Amino acid sequence: MKFSDAQPSSLAEIKVGDQVRVLGDKAGDGASIAAGRIVSGSFRQIAATISSINAEAGEIVVKDLATKKTIAVRVNSDSTMRKLPSAMAAALARRYQPAP
Repeated sequence: MKFSDAQPSSLAEIKVGDQVRVLGDKAGDGASIAAGRIVSGSFRQIAATISSINAEAGEIVVKDLATKKTIAVRVNSDSTMRKLPSAMAAALARRYQPAP
């Protein structure tokens, strides 16, 4: 999701369950943000483990931790990837694979 790709909209078009990304100035107490720009929509997010990587094709094959299904993810120059800190990744893994 890029701010440059967003189309003009209104507050009335944002729906419960939409995800938002906000750029602005956070209040000193961190409880509010004076929004300068907002993008909203519905975006699929998955927690997954990597099964294979094909850098030439720009494809990563992952196993969705929630559904246990294999998914092919295409990556291009517009893709944004972030690596979770080890502690957060471990917490997610425990959430999707509770101990017996």
